[in-house]
Amino acid sequence: NATTMVFPAVLTLRGDGSVDGTVDLPPAGETPYKTFLTVRNFEQGQVPRTDLLSNLLIDGGLQEVQINTLAELAASGLYTGIALDYRGVDPPLREDYTRFVNNLANRLHQDGKQLAVFVDTPLQQSEDAWETYGYDWRAIGKAADLVVIPGSENPLDYAAGGNMEKLLEFATDEVDRFKVQLRIPAHSVEQSGAYFIPRGYAEALRPLAGTVTTSGDVLQPGESVQAGTQSDIIASPLQFDPAT
Repeated sequence: NATTMVFPAVLTLRGDGSVDGTVDLPPAGETPYKTFLTVRNFEQGQVPRTDLLSNLLIDGGLQEVQINTLAELAASGLYTGIALDYRGVDPPLREDYTRFVNNLANRLHQDGKQLAVFVDTPLQQSEDAWETYGYDWRAIGKAADLVVIPGSENPLDYAAGGNMEKLLEFATDEVDRFKVQLRIPAHSVEQSGAYFIPRGYAEALRPLAGTVTTSGDVLQPGESVQAGTQSDIIASPLQFDPAT
């Protein structure tokens, strides 16, 4: 089994420190891989609610509600632990976020659970200096069991000596390498000049498949059917790009 870790369910932060998404939450049960219940401050495709996150980080009462809620959900659902995917931590609240991560990790560890923390994409300022904004990677790496680093969507960054190699060198200087996890986009990427456009699997294959035709419009049960595809794309040999 190649799968070692899954994030099967997502919760979203609420203004009172609790979370939305607990209705019909699927239990993890006994699985051969780690299962993390993910909590976010954003809906997919929307701007992160940094206001809700900031309120949480400056209010000890809200944090207590959050920590107790997440710990109880992890235990009742038989999850391996909790994954924090809080985006856009305000840099002035960097120490407050680290303190929150430590408190949540301590509570989860008391229950035999783990904590994974997603961090935002850092900015490389020089050859060996990176700006990590509201995330203290070294402190978070000491408290959390896993630190999830965002991978680039630009395929050229994965070339030898490229940006991703430099990012991972920095990451493993800050965090135990056995805790570092790389989040890589599952979609394919189409290059158009200097632009890289994300494409879903079906969307990427559509030009290759073209129009699908069958031997008949109506078929009887058990009747054989012949299907074919017609595409306007002229076939050409596959090419190998050694850089990526």
